[in-house]
Amino acid sequence: MKLLLCFGLLFLVFGFLNAQTAARLIDSYDDKIPSGEKEQWHLEDFLKVLAAEPNATAYIVAYGAREDPPGKARRFALRAKHYMVEMRGIEPSRIVTLDGGHREAFVVELWLVPKSARPPEPRPTVTPSDDLGDNLLYDNIEVGYENFGDANEDDAARLDGFALALKKEPKAWGCIVAYAMAGNDQMGITWDTPGTGLKLAREHRDYLIYKHHLRPAAVSAVDGGYADRVVELWIMRPNARFDKGPFLYPDRLRANRNGTLTIGKSDTKGICCKACARGQTHRHMLKYANRHRAHNERRNRTIVEPERRKGLSHQA
Repeated sequence: MKLLLCFGLLFLVFGFLNAQTAARLIDSYDDKIPSGEKEQWHLEDFLKVLAAEPNATAYIVAYGAREDPPGKARRFALRAKHYMVEMRGIEPSRIVTLDGGHREAFVVELWLVPKSARPPEPRPTVTPSDDLGDNLLYDNIEVGYENFGDANEDDAARLDGFALALKKEPKAWGCIVAYAMAGNDQMGITWDTPGTGLKLAREHRDYLIYKHHLRPAAVSAVDGGYADRVVELWIMRPNARFDKGPFLYPDRLRANRNGTLTIGKSDTKGICCKACARGQTHRHMLKYANRHRAHNERRNRTIVEPERRKGLSHQA
């Protein structure tokens, strides 16, 4: 009887010690509050637990939903780490971020891993299909808003993963489509100044070129016109069908060369404008994307300068 009691006590002690040294899922949250306040509430609670165990490591594992673009999970994990490091002073070495892949619903998991414990492994439940015969929307990012998400997403969180994805497809190129904020007088929302969309697209493009050494011809910057202030990151594939986009209509409202707003002529030959030709950075849209690399590069060398000279002659 005494032997059984001893074994029972040992089992309980072992279980208790194992629970103390095993990785523990502390909390999780979704993306149902777009401005990100929910993230801050959950991270603040997580920080209290992390502070109580100074030798433990925080693991942030993010999963995109089934229909989410592939860059979203990574961006959310990195912006959570940015908040904990930059706003709350946690050592960066104490935080590990993981892109867990996809599940049915978006979720960010906050794990506490003691010093000797095995870290959590991503457990995706969904494998989204990637049609290599079409373009891929890598991420869709809200910018220029005074909220948690925008305050904690730097260029690295938004663009480093995009750069890596582009390098994995050497025949593809990137297209950055940026939209300016359309005003609403009834809600007190002011219009962004003309040219804001193109400026945003070029800023993101410059980061990819100078930080990741992507060739200028491998990244396009496009003024998407006016909508919500959003930046889309597209992986453009040769001879893509354009079933998924990007769809940019030529008769959208956007800035012209003089900086004033104008509505372009409608496209009578096709349902939309395919503007993400390789390396194009001017705001005037191409009717259809060039399908051959040599033609793309030749057009890059010839289209911008003649248009600039033509504009100067009209001014004279």
